[in-house]
Amino acid sequence: MSLIEKLYLPFFEASDWHQAVMTTQGWTTILTLALLECLLSVDNAVVLAAQTKSLPDKKDQHHALIYGMWGGVPVPVHRHRARDVPHELLGH
Repeated sequence: MSLIEKLYLPFFEASDWHQAVMTTQGWTTILTLALLECLLSVDNAVVLAAQTKSLPDKKDQHHALIYGMWGGVPVPVHRHRARDVPHELLGH
């Protein structure tokens, strides 16, 4: 079984989905994660706006905001590198 299958196959098991969407604990977890994501997004937007405010030109501010928003996408993906995967999944 490949590393990808070991990591993601359990995500598609029906029993896990049932527990996630058919229980109060599952919905509480989903709503908590959604709320945290909203709070972190607002926090990032405020920091980015504060950093670009000092730029003298409105066009530069706009470009910095756009690049900053798009630049924030790969950072969370980069955090989950192969070195963070448990060794038993890698077969070591």
